[in-house]
Amino acid sequence: MEILYFSYIDYAVFTVMFGFSCIAGISLRSFKRATGSEYFKDDTKARVLPVALCLVASTVSGLSLLGFPSEVYTHGTQISMMVFSIMIMGIINNYVYLPVFYELQLKNPVDYLAIRFDEGTRRVASIFNSIGLCLSLPLIIYVPSLALTQVSGVNLNVIASVMFLICVSYATIVRMGTTEWLNAFQLAITVFALVIVLFMGIVSVGGVSRVWQKSMEGNRLEFFNMDLNPMIRCTFWSVIIGNTFSWLGFVAVNPSGVQRFVSFSSISDARRVLVIFVVLAILAKLVSCFSGLIMFAKYFYCDPLSMGYMTHASEILPYFVLEVASKCPGLSGLFIAGLFSTALNTMSVALSKIATDTFDDIIAPCRTREFSKKDANYIIISIIIATSMISVAAVQIIGRLGSLLELFQCAYGITGGPVLGLFTLGVLFPVANKKGALTGALVSVLVMSSIIVQHQVDIWNKSLVYNTKEMRTYGCDIYSFLSINTNSSANELRSVEHEEAFSLAKISFHYYYFIGTLITVIIGLVVSWITRKEKDSIKNPYIFSPIIHKFLRPVYVPI
Repeated sequence: MEILYFSYIDYAVFTVMFGFSCIAGISLRSFKRATGSEYFKDDTKARVLPVALCLVASTVSGLSLLGFPSEVYTHGTQISMMVFSIMIMGIINNYVYLPVFYELQLKNPVDYLAIRFDEGTRRVASIFNSIGLCLSLPLIIYVPSLALTQVSGVNLNVIASVMFLICVSYATIVRMGTTEWLNAFQLAITVFALVIVLFMGIVSVGGVSRVWQKSMEGNRLEFFNMDLNPMIRCTFWSVIIGNTFSWLGFVAVNPSGVQRFVSFSSISDARRVLVIFVVLAILAKLVSCFSGLIMFAKYFYCDPLSMGYMTHASEILPYFVLEVASKCPGLSGLFIAGLFSTALNTMSVALSKIATDTFDDIIAPCRTREFSKKDANYIIISIIIATSMISVAAVQIIGRLGSLLELFQCAYGITGGPVLGLFTLGVLFPVANKKGALTGALVSVLVMSSIIVQHQVDIWNKSLVYNTKEMRTYGCDIYSFLSINTNSSANELRSVEHEEAFSLAKISFHYYYFIGTLITVIIGLVVSWITRKEKDSIKNPYIFSPIIHKFLRPVYVPI
């Protein structure tokens, strides 16, 4: 075992692939720039399979490709039970959320909240969505930067800074629709390279049966940990319950997903897309999880993380790709280029969304005069630059704040659950009113912020540490022990035991979305009942899920 870096061919492939992605996005740009909603508008119409592929690409990001394998490598396969969460999400979305959005033909789901409650509720939800995106941006930058650091040896901060400059330029000129299709194409290239590498990895360890055997010996096969203790990091219940709600947030009420679903001429086509998406998303997660088992079998006797070849578990996959693909020059470069390009497009879309929503929901309502299109564009670009700079600065601390999947749940857990709770109140509870909805969402954000911030503080101080499963190093050669500093952060993390911490902060991060949604719904219903008025019972049936239509009162406001 040795420290591995890109070959000259890998650098060449990486440069060509990444350069092609940038040129393709810029060449398809739209020079038309207006106010916020127009800046981000995309009227693309597409067929069933391409739309399903775009939806999968939006959820199978570089964060997922690196996060799931490292999760299985260090903590076992319990996370793979997420596939049941995806199935449940598909069923709930099909009967609860999708029919409402399709009937109203809403391009942006937050517009539903203006119809159901009022404009203020819509604006709050939009701001919450932007906050969630802002918190996730450092992760979007961190993942490809970490991978490129592992394979090139270039400092992480340097790579993140360069990516910041590229993203700012890219986000100001590339349309949302363009980047989504590029994202799907680049992800396909990345997955193609990964599948080849995984096949080579299976062959190198002696076949699938050998992978399974080593995984059993290493105690990595765990599917039904039925412990009900919510403090345990990963159990069957935390994965199923928590991720069902997080997937609903990412798919059922996500602007990109809703826009795609409602673009079809019939709801049957939209439901067909949902089915295809569920199947492909499940396959993608299973492949990602199995790749973690392949890596564990490969490094069964000599764990590179314990030996200090890397400082973060998420670097294992890039290291594995470099080692296994060494006999196929250029394949590693193709894989890393795909990760980098996908992250670039994802971040450019997120930056555009944050900037336009901030302009439309915060700046524009406070203006004293009408902005010209030129002024609006300058403001949006300024927001993009400021947000990017903050995100790059935040990259410096991510390495000390837990696993990628944990950080992802924390980033979206503060506002994602409350936003999902707002939609749930709207489509399922006729008694809910605007006062209850706003109160529930605000209380939920405050509670989730306190829980998640305390959780991260405890991790930073190492008073809360999730020990990984056993790693082996007795198969490493003597040169490895002499040349590598074994006192790495990985070893330090495994040696620290749980200490007393703020109790709520010890709840598994998988539950964050669920807790945020639950608080919003409960508080919202209580406040709505207290502040109820007779006119609150007169509703339009089409703004509610079909499953509760038979429970509605017979007096409606006509469309």
